[in-house]
Amino acid sequence: MGRLETKSRLAQIGVVTDGKCMFCRKEESQEHLFFACEFTGEIWRKMLTWIGIFRKLQDWKIEKAWLCVETSKKGWNRLILKAVIAEKIYAIWTLRNDIIFKNQSMDDDLQHKIKVNVVTRCSVITKLSNHVNLEELSLVSLVLLLLLF
Repeated sequence: MGRLETKSRLAQIGVVTDGKCMFCRKEESQEHLFFACEFTGEIWRKMLTWIGIFRKLQDWKIEKAWLCVETSKKGWNRLILKAVIAEKIYAIWTLRNDIIFKNQSMDDDLQHKIKVNVVTRCSVITKLSNHVNLEELSLVSLVLLLLLF
């Protein structure tokens, strides 16, 4: 809905003076923060690759449309995609807030944390538990599928 309290929105109403992204120092909007930023865009690309989706990343509107189509489809892999989206957005927003409000440094291990959360979440869902390996932080069916081809 575009109502996320990004730094650019907070700067417009005078809450903060710096509307720059914490990761790349460009203007922080919702679209920028989750997809257009070099740092977060690279995380998104790596998370998609991790779950077997290889595609060129696009701008926010195209990514959003693609996500709406893909997540409306059925299948265990679509449920995992939903988990990846949720965990990626939550991890980036949390890290951003920790940097701004708690003076925390950048987290080099953010991708690992997202993977742990996705695999942990999926391991407790009956439909998905057979498709993940908690110890190896991998997607079992995907690994087998890739080995077959």
